[in-house]
Amino acid sequence: MANQAHPKAVEEWSSEQGVKNLIQLWNTMPTKPETEKLIGAMVENCTPHETIVDLGCGPGRKLTILPDHRSYRGYDISELFIQAAIENYGNDKAHSFQMRSLFDGAPYRKPVDVLLCIDVAQHYADPLGLLKTVMELWPAQKYIFTVLHGPEKQDLLNGYVAATADLERWLSENGVVNEQRDYPLKDFAPLTMRYVSFKNR
Repeated sequence: MANQAHPKAVEEWSSEQGVKNLIQLWNTMPTKPETEKLIGAMVENCTPHETIVDLGCGPGRKLTILPDHRSYRGYDISELFIQAAIENYGNDKAHSFQMRSLFDGAPYRKPVDVLLCIDVAQHYADPLGLLKTVMELWPAQKYIFTVLHGPEKQDLLNGYVAATADLERWLSENGVVNEQRDYPLKDFAPLTMRYVSFKNR
């Protein structure tokens, strides 16, 4: 069975109002300043970080928090998000945005320095399987991603929670953790969002 996105998430990504609501949510999250700083620092700690790919780029919101780089390419399956990203940041050789499913694989061969997959995996039925697919189809020297995890697997609103034990096992079996940090979700305790900087084996 295909690793499908949560129906509620797909509905949000396909609706103008849903996209507006998500952008508003991201802009007002209490953890926004701290997590954006963390993502920027994780990218900075990847040497080099000249070429960056952003899977699930949304409206391009991470572009402004990245350290100096030569090339940024953002991909998303939502036409509305790509339109918003181009309106916000344009589309040129240095910073480009394109509609593309991560299951289609990378439109490039040489591994990029850093691949971001933030707030993506939790929207798929098998979050850890999704990350494995990303590493198989999108070559990169380093991966920075998030995983929503808790005591057990569960369906939550527009996404899925991975069991913490499964996450720990997956990390140990699939690569090397460079950095990681957990941010508890106060409204959904004991669920936690983990940010990971990771190198594939």
